[in-house]
Amino acid sequence: MLITDGKGSGGKAEVRNTILQVSTTHEALRANRNGDAYCAVANNVDPASADDDWFYLKNKDRRDLVVYKIEAWATDTNQDITIYIGGTDDGQAPKDVVVPVNMNAGSGKIADADCCTDETDLAVSGGVVVYKMKLGATAESLGTFNFPGGLVLTTNNRLWLQNGTNHDVVNANVYFYFRN
Repeated sequence: MLITDGKGSGGKAEVRNTILQVSTTHEALRANRNGDAYCAVANNVDPASADDDWFYLKNKDRRDLVVYKIEAWATDTNQDITIYIGGTDDGQAPKDVVVPVNMNAGSGKIADADCCTDETDLAVSGGVVVYKMKLGATAESLGTFNFPGGLVLTTNNRLWLQNGTNHDVVNANVYFYFRN
């Protein structure tokens, strides 16, 4: 069943088995209006060896940080990238701090999160694998991975990316928002 907004805007919501169907995409749009949506860009990171942790994001906000999309590409073909969440430490000192960009140009808000990249291995401990991204057979082909339910990081929790056996230059755009 579809529900209209009653205002003639054409906006509709789906109800399936008495459950309203929503996704992180709608939440992200709302967060963006409020200046709470961000993109962290990992640019031309060149991991030194296989299985290096090369991107790190830690939520320092009291609100949940929700990752809803990751785009990635690499100079090598058939690159795989493992996504971890959790973790018991901040890893080793990073070389490059990443400042997440607010997706609302009119907002002056800054993400309350630690974010960094490193080419020698961040060496984060613990955590669990939540997703394995496989990039295309063509070098530098963009892989887009959507997480409709979101990858949720509560306060002081982490997400990090680890390359597989290939370790050529990798790039990523990590899209997230803070949920009120």
